[in-house]
Amino acid sequence: MIRYKVRNEPNLINNRIDKFIENTRENKLYGQWNDNGRLINYEESE
Repeated sequence: MIRYKVRNEPNLINNRIDKFIENTRENKLYGQWNDNGRLINYEESE
């Protein structure tokens, strides 16, 4: 995976913050919050 430096890209930072705020207001989970599926079935797998 390639990681980009966002320190010098204020537009990218602002877009990510806006997306975070919007999804938080809508009570949505987004991105890789579930660690590629491992957290969704956590209780089922134990």
